[in-house]
Amino acid sequence: MSIPYDCVVCLKPIEVAPDGTIRIEGITKQKTQWLWGPYPVHEPCRLDIRTIYDQLLGDGVHVAIGFRTKADDPETTQMLSKWAQVFPGSVAHEWPGDWSRHVPPLETPWPEFTHLIDLNHKHLAGLVAKRGSREATAGTAIAVHAAASGKRVLLFTGYPPQLTRPTLVIDETHSPTPSVVGRAMQRVQPDLVVIERWERMHSDRPVGGSRADVLDGIGHDLKRTILDHEIPCLVTTSIPGDVEVQRPLPRWIDLDSPAAIMIEFCNPLLLLKRRTPAEVLVRVERHMSMQDQTVHVVAWRS
Repeated sequence: MSIPYDCVVCLKPIEVAPDGTIRIEGITKQKTQWLWGPYPVHEPCRLDIRTIYDQLLGDGVHVAIGFRTKADDPETTQMLSKWAQVFPGSVAHEWPGDWSRHVPPLETPWPEFTHLIDLNHKHLAGLVAKRGSREATAGTAIAVHAAASGKRVLLFTGYPPQLTRPTLVIDETHSPTPSVVGRAMQRVQPDLVVIERWERMHSDRPVGGSRADVLDGIGHDLKRTILDHEIPCLVTTSIPGDVEVQRPLPRWIDLDSPAAIMIEFCNPLLLLKRRTPAEVLVRVERHMSMQDQTVHVVAWRS
Protein backbone atom coordinates (compact mmCIF):
# COMPACT_ATOMS: atom_id res chain seq x y z
CA MET A 1 0.00 0.00 0.00
CA SER A 2 1.43 3.36 -0.98
CA ILE A 3 1.93 6.23 1.46
CA PRO A 4 -1.08 8.59 1.57
CA TYR A 5 -0.40 11.98 0.03
CA ASP A 6 -2.19 15.28 0.55
CA CYS A 7 -2.24 18.11 -1.99
CA VAL A 8 0.01 21.04 -1.01
CA VAL A 9 -2.59 23.51 -2.30
CA CYS A 10 -5.91 22.26 -0.89
CA LEU A 11 -4.53 19.82 1.72
CA LYS A 12 -7.03 17.17 0.62
CA PRO A 13 -6.01 13.55 -0.13
CA ILE A 14 -4.71 12.69 -3.56
CA GLU A 15 -6.03 9.57 -5.22
CA VAL A 16 -3.31 7.56 -6.90
CA ALA A 17 -3.94 7.27 -10.66
CA PRO A 18 -4.70 3.84 -12.19
CA ASP A 19 -1.09 3.66 -13.37
CA GLY A 20 0.09 4.15 -9.76
CA THR A 21 1.38 7.71 -10.20
CA ILE A 22 0.80 11.07 -8.54
CA ARG A 23 1.62 14.60 -9.70
CA ILE A 24 4.41 16.52 -7.98
CA GLU A 25 5.52 20.12 -8.56
CA GLY A 26 8.57 22.07 -7.54
CA ILE A 27 10.92 24.97 -8.25
CA THR A 28 14.58 24.38 -8.97
CA LYS A 29 17.58 26.63 -9.42
CA GLN A 30 19.44 25.87 -12.64
CA LYS A 31 17.82 22.40 -12.56
CA THR A 32 20.17 21.19 -9.85
CA GLN A 33 18.80 22.40 -6.51
CA TRP A 34 15.28 22.18 -5.14
CA LEU A 35 14.24 25.60 -3.84
CA TRP A 36 10.55 24.83 -3.30
CA GLY A 37 9.17 21.31 -3.10
CA PRO A 38 8.80 18.95 -4.69
CA TYR A 39 5.24 18.67 -3.38
CA PRO A 40 2.32 16.40 -4.27
CA VAL A 41 -0.54 18.25 -5.93
CA HIS A 42 -3.87 17.59 -7.64
CA GLU A 43 -3.83 18.28 -11.39
CA PRO A 44 -6.50 21.05 -11.15
CA CYS A 45 -4.79 22.57 -8.09
CA ARG A 46 -1.68 23.27 -10.17
CA LEU A 47 -3.50 26.41 -11.37
CA ASP A 48 -3.63 27.76 -7.82
CA ILE A 49 0.01 27.23 -6.86
CA ARG A 50 1.67 30.27 -5.29
CA THR A 51 5.35 30.36 -4.37
CA ILE A 52 7.80 32.95 -3.17
CA TYR A 53 9.63 32.48 -6.48
CA ASP A 54 6.73 33.43 -8.78
CA GLN A 55 8.30 36.74 -9.78
CA LEU A 56 11.52 34.98 -10.84
CA LEU A 57 10.16 32.11 -12.92
CA GLY A 58 11.19 32.19 -16.53
CA ASP A 59 14.36 34.14 -15.78
CA GLY A 60 16.57 31.26 -16.87
CA VAL A 61 17.66 30.54 -13.29
CA HIS A 62 14.50 29.59 -11.43
CA VAL A 63 12.55 26.84 -13.21
CA ALA A 64 9.13 25.35 -12.47
CA ILE A 65 9.19 21.56 -12.80
CA GLY A 66 6.22 19.21 -12.66
CA PHE A 67 5.99 15.53 -13.47
CA ARG A 68 4.20 12.33 -12.56
CA THR A 69 5.97 9.73 -10.48
CA LYS A 70 5.15 6.37 -8.94
CA ALA A 71 3.41 6.97 -5.61
CA ASP A 72 5.06 3.99 -3.92
CA ASP A 73 8.49 4.54 -5.43
CA PRO A 74 11.15 4.71 -2.67
CA GLU A 75 12.78 7.68 -4.40
CA THR A 76 9.47 9.57 -4.34
CA THR A 77 9.08 8.83 -0.64
CA GLN A 78 12.61 10.02 0.04
CA MET A 79 12.11 13.26 -1.91
CA LEU A 80 8.89 14.11 -0.13
CA SER A 81 9.58 12.83 3.36
CA LYS A 82 11.63 15.90 4.34
CA TRP A 83 8.42 17.93 4.21
CA ALA A 84 6.37 15.46 6.28
CA GLN A 85 4.66 16.58 9.50
CA VAL A 86 1.35 18.29 8.69
CA PHE A 87 -0.95 15.31 9.18
CA PRO A 88 -0.26 11.84 10.61
CA GLY A 89 0.74 9.51 7.82
CA SER A 90 0.97 12.29 5.26
CA VAL A 91 4.00 13.60 3.44
CA ALA A 92 2.37 16.92 2.57
CA HIS A 93 3.81 20.02 4.15
CA GLU A 94 2.84 23.66 4.18
CA TRP A 95 5.53 25.31 2.13
CA PRO A 96 8.38 27.25 3.75
CA GLY A 97 7.43 30.83 4.58
CA ASP A 98 3.73 29.89 4.63
CA TRP A 99 1.66 32.54 2.86
CA SER A 100 -1.25 32.30 5.31
CA ARG A 101 -3.33 30.61 2.65
CA HIS A 102 -5.77 29.49 5.35
CA VAL A 103 -6.65 33.16 5.93
CA PRO A 104 -9.64 34.00 3.68
CA PRO A 105 -8.87 36.48 0.88
CA LEU A 106 -10.19 40.03 1.12
CA GLU A 107 -13.84 40.11 0.15
CA THR A 108 -15.09 41.91 -2.96
CA PRO A 109 -18.62 43.15 -3.72
CA TRP A 110 -19.10 39.93 -5.73
CA PRO A 111 -18.70 36.69 -3.70
CA GLU A 112 -17.91 34.46 -6.70
CA PHE A 113 -15.28 36.96 -7.84
CA THR A 114 -13.57 36.96 -4.42
CA HIS A 115 -12.23 33.44 -4.98
CA LEU A 116 -11.06 34.17 -8.52
CA ILE A 117 -9.06 37.29 -7.68
CA ASP A 118 -7.72 35.86 -4.39
CA LEU A 119 -6.51 39.10 -2.72
CA ASN A 120 -4.38 37.57 -0.02
CA HIS A 121 -0.90 38.21 1.35
CA LYS A 122 1.62 39.19 -1.36
CA HIS A 123 -0.58 38.60 -4.40
CA LEU A 124 -0.36 41.23 -7.13
CA ALA A 125 -3.52 40.88 -9.22
CA GLY A 126 -4.67 42.74 -12.31
CA LEU A 127 -7.99 43.64 -13.94
CA VAL A 128 -8.65 44.43 -17.60
CA ALA A 129 -12.05 45.78 -18.70
CA LYS A 130 -13.59 47.77 -21.54
CA ARG A 131 -13.02 51.51 -21.24
CA GLY A 132 -16.12 53.32 -20.04
CA SER A 133 -17.83 50.15 -18.83
CA ARG A 134 -19.11 49.63 -15.30
CA GLU A 135 -16.50 46.90 -14.86
CA ALA A 136 -13.71 49.42 -15.55
CA THR A 137 -14.28 50.89 -12.06
CA ALA A 138 -14.09 47.49 -10.35
CA GLY A 139 -10.82 48.40 -8.62
CA THR A 140 -12.37 51.40 -6.86
CA ALA A 141 -15.46 49.33 -5.98
CA ILE A 142 -13.23 46.69 -4.38
CA ALA A 143 -11.30 49.36 -2.47
CA VAL A 144 -14.49 50.94 -1.08
CA HIS A 145 -15.92 47.53 -0.19
CA ALA A 146 -12.77 46.47 1.67
CA ALA A 147 -12.68 49.78 3.55
CA ALA A 148 -16.35 49.37 4.49
CA SER A 149 -15.45 46.07 6.14
CA GLY A 150 -12.84 47.81 8.31
CA LYS A 151 -9.74 47.15 6.19
CA ARG A 152 -7.28 49.99 5.70
CA VAL A 153 -7.05 50.61 1.95
CA LEU A 154 -4.71 52.81 -0.09
CA LEU A 155 -6.31 53.80 -3.41
CA PHE A 156 -4.35 55.53 -6.20
CA THR A 157 -6.85 57.07 -8.60
CA GLY A 158 -7.57 60.18 -10.63
CA TYR A 159 -11.30 59.80 -10.03
CA PRO A 160 -12.04 59.57 -6.28
CA PRO A 161 -15.22 57.66 -5.44
CA GLN A 162 -18.27 59.49 -4.11
CA LEU A 163 -18.45 57.04 -1.22
CA THR A 164 -15.63 57.47 1.27
CA ARG A 165 -14.76 55.50 4.37
CA PRO A 166 -12.62 56.36 7.42
CA THR A 167 -10.13 53.63 6.49
CA LEU A 168 -9.97 54.53 2.78
CA VAL A 169 -6.93 56.67 1.97
CA ILE A 170 -7.04 58.22 -1.52
CA ASP A 171 -3.85 59.31 -3.30
CA GLU A 172 -4.43 61.45 -6.41
CA THR A 173 -0.77 61.67 -7.45
CA HIS A 174 -0.96 62.10 -11.22
CA SER A 175 1.98 59.88 -12.16
CA PRO A 176 3.11 57.84 -9.15
CA THR A 177 6.28 55.77 -9.22
CA PRO A 178 6.90 52.47 -7.40
CA SER A 179 8.85 54.47 -4.79
CA VAL A 180 5.90 56.83 -4.28
CA VAL A 181 3.68 53.79 -3.78
CA GLY A 182 6.18 52.29 -1.33
CA ARG A 183 6.45 55.46 0.77
CA ALA A 184 2.67 55.80 0.88
CA MET A 185 2.41 52.19 2.05
CA GLN A 186 4.89 52.86 4.85
CA ARG A 187 2.87 55.88 5.91
CA VAL A 188 -0.61 54.36 5.67
CA GLN A 189 0.19 50.74 6.61
CA PRO A 190 -2.70 49.45 4.47
CA ASP A 191 -4.23 45.98 4.22
CA LEU A 192 -4.76 46.47 0.47
CA VAL A 193 -3.38 48.73 -2.27
CA VAL A 194 -5.40 49.49 -5.41
CA ILE A 195 -3.89 51.36 -8.37
CA GLU A 196 -6.41 52.40 -11.02
CA ARG A 197 -5.03 52.76 -14.55
CA TRP A 198 -1.56 51.61 -13.54
CA GLU A 199 -0.13 52.78 -16.88
CA ARG A 200 -0.22 56.33 -15.44
CA MET A 201 2.83 55.33 -13.39
CA HIS A 202 6.33 56.57 -14.14
CA SER A 203 9.68 54.97 -13.45
CA ASP A 204 11.92 55.90 -10.51
CA ARG A 205 14.97 55.82 -12.74
CA PRO A 206 15.87 56.58 -16.37
CA VAL A 207 14.90 53.61 -18.52
CA GLY A 208 15.83 53.23 -22.17
CA GLY A 209 13.69 51.68 -24.85
CA SER A 210 10.04 52.06 -25.75
CA ARG A 211 7.18 53.03 -23.46
CA ALA A 212 6.36 49.31 -23.30
CA ASP A 213 9.88 48.62 -21.94
CA VAL A 214 9.41 51.35 -19.34
CA LEU A 215 6.05 49.96 -18.25
CA ASP A 216 7.50 46.47 -18.00
CA GLY A 217 10.20 47.76 -15.66
CA ILE A 218 7.63 49.69 -13.60
CA GLY A 219 5.53 46.56 -13.24
CA HIS A 220 8.39 44.48 -11.90
CA ASP A 221 9.54 47.28 -9.57
CA LEU A 222 5.99 47.51 -8.26
CA LYS A 223 5.91 43.77 -7.64
CA ARG A 224 9.13 43.96 -5.62
CA THR A 225 7.60 46.78 -3.56
CA ILE A 226 4.51 44.66 -2.83
CA LEU A 227 6.65 41.66 -1.86
CA ASP A 228 8.60 43.83 0.57
CA HIS A 229 5.40 44.96 2.32
CA GLU A 230 3.67 41.55 2.24
CA ILE A 231 0.17 42.80 1.41
CA PRO A 232 -2.07 42.26 -1.63
CA CYS A 233 -2.21 44.79 -4.44
CA LEU A 234 -4.61 45.25 -7.35
CA VAL A 235 -3.77 47.16 -10.53
CA THR A 236 -6.27 47.93 -13.28
CA THR A 237 -6.36 49.10 -16.86
CA SER A 238 -8.98 49.49 -19.58
CA ILE A 239 -8.96 49.01 -23.34
CA PRO A 240 -10.97 50.89 -25.99
CA GLY A 241 -12.59 47.82 -27.59
CA ASP A 242 -14.37 44.74 -26.34
CA VAL A 243 -12.50 42.35 -24.08
CA GLU A 244 -12.23 38.88 -25.60
CA VAL A 245 -12.59 36.26 -22.90
CA GLN A 246 -12.70 33.19 -25.15
CA ARG A 247 -9.04 33.45 -26.18
CA PRO A 248 -5.80 34.06 -24.24
CA LEU A 249 -4.99 37.77 -24.05
CA PRO A 250 -1.72 37.63 -26.07
CA ARG A 251 -3.61 36.23 -29.07
CA TRP A 252 -5.82 39.24 -29.63
CA ILE A 253 -4.18 42.33 -28.13
CA ASP A 254 -1.19 44.46 -29.08
CA LEU A 255 1.73 42.98 -27.13
CA ASP A 256 3.02 46.49 -26.33
CA SER A 257 -0.23 47.53 -24.66
CA PRO A 258 -0.40 48.03 -20.86
CA ALA A 259 -2.89 45.14 -20.62
CA ALA A 260 -0.49 42.70 -22.32
CA ILE A 261 2.44 43.82 -20.16
CA MET A 262 0.41 43.04 -17.02
CA ILE A 263 0.73 39.31 -17.79
CA GLU A 264 4.41 39.54 -16.85
CA PHE A 265 3.87 40.69 -13.27
CA CYS A 266 0.21 40.04 -12.33
CA ASN A 267 -0.79 36.63 -11.09
CA PRO A 268 -3.66 36.33 -11.66
CA LEU A 269 -4.75 38.75 -14.39
CA LEU A 270 -8.53 38.81 -14.80
CA LEU A 271 -10.32 39.83 -18.00
CA LEU A 272 -13.87 41.18 -17.52
CA LYS A 273 -16.64 41.32 -20.11
CA ARG A 274 -20.28 42.22 -19.50
CA ARG A 275 -22.63 39.36 -20.38
CA THR A 276 -25.99 40.61 -19.12
CA PRO A 277 -27.02 43.53 -16.90
CA ALA A 278 -26.53 41.21 -13.92
CA GLU A 279 -23.60 39.02 -15.07
CA VAL A 280 -19.97 39.42 -16.08
CA LEU A 281 -17.76 36.90 -17.85
CA VAL A 282 -14.33 36.47 -16.24
CA ARG A 283 -11.26 34.83 -17.75
CA VAL A 284 -8.28 34.17 -15.49
CA GLU A 285 -4.85 34.57 -17.10
CA ARG A 286 -1.80 33.17 -15.31
CA HIS A 287 1.88 32.84 -16.04
CA MET A 288 3.97 29.70 -15.37
CA SER A 289 2.25 28.19 -18.45
CA MET A 290 -0.64 27.04 -16.26
CA GLN A 291 -3.62 28.54 -18.03
CA ASP A 292 -7.17 27.94 -16.87
CA GLN A 293 -9.28 27.92 -20.03
CA THR A 294 -12.53 28.25 -18.07
CA VAL A 295 -14.63 31.37 -18.62
CA HIS A 296 -16.46 32.03 -15.37
CA VAL A 297 -19.91 33.61 -15.13
CA VAL A 298 -20.08 35.93 -12.10
CA ALA A 299 -23.16 37.62 -10.70
CA TRP A 300 -22.30 41.32 -10.80
CA ARG A 301 -24.06 44.30 -9.32
CA SER A 302 -22.67 47.72 -10.08
